Amino acid sequence: MRKEVVIVVSTFILTFFWFFAVTKSVYHYVIVGVICEILWLPMMIMLVVLPVLCIYYWRKQQWSFKTIYPCCLLMIIATMLLLYFNR
Repeated sequence: MRKEVVIVVSTFILTFFWFFAVTKSVYHYVIVGVICEILWLPMMIMLVVLPVLCIYYWRKQQWSFKTIYPCCLLMIIATMLLLYFNR
């Protein structure tokens, strides 16, 4: 699988997880709460690692805006802002 696809899919999974975790009551259903509790640490790690990978691969492409990396980076920044301002 190409690294662009892995980065994009990981970014969508990360954004969906945090949006769902912040906007919905995940502890209303026990199984959903358990899944969120299990996945929060890997998602926190992805929240740190994915921007670094996006910047690294974007740099390898000579900062070209024709790649998917700037969009992924903006989506991750939007997710971080959602988490910061939705306390």
